[in-house]
Amino acid sequence: GILSVAMGMILAYGICSAFGLFYSAAHTVIPFLLLGIGIDNIFVITQAFDTLETSSIPLSLTKRFGQTMGHAGVAVSVTTFTDVFAFLVGSNTVLPGLESFCIYAAFAIFAIYVMQVTHFVAWMSLDQRRIRSHRDGCFCCITHTNFKSWNMRKSSIMNKIHTPEIWCSFGELSGKVFLEIGKQITKTYFKILVLSTTLVLLVGGVWGTLSLTQEYLPEWLLPPESEVAQWFESKRIYFPNAGEPGFIIIKQIDIPKEFHKLDRLVNELESRKENIDTVAPWHTEFREYVETFNTENKTFEELITDDLFFRKKLTQFLYSPKGASYQANFWFADKLQCGQPAPDILLQAIPFAHLRFDRSREWIPAMEEVEQIVDSIQFSNYSFPMALTYINWKTDAIVGSELLRNVGIALVCIFITTLATLGSWRGSLLVMMCVFFTCIDVSGFMHWWGLTIDITSMNVIIISVGLCVDFCAHIVHGFITGNGKRDDRVLYVMENIAPAVMNGGFSTLLALSLLATSRSHIFISFFKIFFMICVFGLFHGLILLPVVLTIFG
Repeated sequence: GILSVAMGMILAYGICSAFGLFYSAAHTVIPFLLLGIGIDNIFVITQAFDTLETSSIPLSLTKRFGQTMGHAGVAVSVTTFTDVFAFLVGSNTVLPGLESFCIYAAFAIFAIYVMQVTHFVAWMSLDQRRIRSHRDGCFCCITHTNFKSWNMRKSSIMNKIHTPEIWCSFGELSGKVFLEIGKQITKTYFKILVLSTTLVLLVGGVWGTLSLTQEYLPEWLLPPESEVAQWFESKRIYFPNAGEPGFIIIKQIDIPKEFHKLDRLVNELESRKENIDTVAPWHTEFREYVETFNTENKTFEELITDDLFFRKKLTQFLYSPKGASYQANFWFADKLQCGQPAPDILLQAIPFAHLRFDRSREWIPAMEEVEQIVDSIQFSNYSFPMALTYINWKTDAIVGSELLRNVGIALVCIFITTLATLGSWRGSLLVMMCVFFTCIDVSGFMHWWGLTIDITSMNVIIISVGLCVDFCAHIVHGFITGNGKRDDRVLYVMENIAPAVMNGGFSTLLALSLLATSRSHIFISFFKIFFMICVFGLFHGLILLPVVLTIFG
């Protein structure tokens, strides 16, 4: 089973790399995701085989595996195709990193699905043939003549809580435990308790979601003990008022004719005291330089209309003690030479610096205000503000809308996919309800756990949309294919399907447990969000959904 997950992962990574999709730091969490999803499918297949083996007449392996895949194959297909469609929809984004992440995940999930319904099932059938032939598990050439089937999942604890003549495997015990839970689910007081708990969680989730902030700092990705991380910390402590520097980039324009626009631009920036700390324009110093050495009875504006005069004075200014520092802010069509008229200016940059901001609700409006100011000046050529930190600020500005858009589209795709595979509009609505509630709870409790919306958390939330389907689609599928009244079908689902779903969720948590010790922001965020996905997803899938099925199923 684990080998099929690894093979599917390698196959998907190879295909995506062959098509030129890049691999980033955010992609490092994909193997943990795939391991959890892959193990969940293994549990569903093996649980279906064990249930059929113990509850029906003995059949040949061919017919038994046909029955197994007739039950488990449909359930696994429902969740897999829903996950794949959710990730493919998530790839329709303006963020290249998120697009690549979703495509990698979609291809990998589908490749693992193909490997598990072919490679894993084939090896499982061979192992069952070995068991029926009484062959040794390690040395298949050895046949045990006095062979008695013994389940490796037996636990010595089981002997203490049951009579000596009754042996109970862990799978049988979990089935009995969930059967008892199912019996409680059918009672009115338990339904009221579950619905009340769900309402409390939903209120906390909505409250936290409304308080969630969009924030990302590049130093979060650095190891705390690294020198670069310590530099960021020292900068924060010893230079608390130092804001982020930037430039207003202006492509080739007729500077003498648009000199007044430069004045307007600088005046607008300097008037934003709550946003801009300093502006260092070259043209005001150039004006003072020309007026200082003006020997003619003309104004500055009249002097610079002479193109040759302007070019000579610009060269003198840029080689003067006052103007030399501005040379780096120009890109000339040819090399600037002392004593020669300045070449055509292809690009100029006006330095400025923001005030110190601590939260995204401060720096996003600040960045957008600078963009609006530059757009309002309307130079004859393209102009725009640029700062190194704008990469992160721009991401913060769009990550929230991208998240809502992708999650919304994914929910619609989940409804359409489950409707096509389950054949029940009511079942599809219930699946979408559980997924929606889980997403709300996860997003809300992210705020209470100290997380923000960034590229990493957005990727994991989109993952949760597809992963949550695994926790509820199997339950709905089992309920639809079951017989009897609502309560009878819920009891059947809780005894025969819920243990596999629980095992899958628990194994996913187990696979991610080592991330809790990491000091990486990506891994810690991934662990926290995935922990909440598993907890809330299992609650909604194994507790809330059966309760709702007893009422509206």
